Amino acid sequence: MENYFKEYKIISKLNIIDPFSIYYLVSKDSKNYILRIFSQDLDINDEIIEKVKEITRDLQKHLCVIYDFSYYDKNYYQILEYPVYGSLSGYIREKLLAKNVINKDYLNEIIKELLEALNELHSNGIGILFFNSDNIFIRSLSKLDLVFVTFNIPPLIDNQELFFDILANNYKHILAPENINSIFSFDSDYYFLGK
Repeated sequence: MENYFKEYKIISKLNIIDPFSIYYLVSKDSKNYILRIFSQDLDINDEIIEKVKEITRDLQKHLCVIYDFSYYDKNYYQILEYPVYGSLSGYIREKLLAKNVINKDYLNEIIKELLEALNELHSNGIGILFFNSDNIFIRSLSKLDLVFVTFNIPPLIDNQELFFDILANNYKHILAPENINSIFSFDSDYYFLGK
């Protein structure tokens, strides 16, 4: 028996780091998407839903586009684009490390693309927070095009104390020092480039 979420066939769970959601690779009409299911204790209002949709439309050069953001069966969910080359971590692991072909120029191209994305996102009030290669997907290889699956908008986080408590208790190993001290800073996104 196959598993479905609404009309989307669930293919596999994705290894995206986010303490408030679970992600799946899903398919509908022979096209792949990312399904993000939020935890049940999250209360997301219509203003946030519209703001997030608007942000991904305006900044789709650096963010996965959200096609649907709604409520179903006790959870909020999103249907996002699935960039054809999958996650950056998967690509590096399966294509580059396996063939022993990573070179300095390619790594510099990745870093340049990520810095450009961070600068534009930060200038629009958006932080990443869970900055790692599992949360970054590849749209194109011919001209490297990387997009973030997860992002955060600090003013829209209702209970920042609870938010950072959950992070510190479950994800301390991947947080920047200021995040561990309950400080949301755009500078913390750059911490991961040096890790």
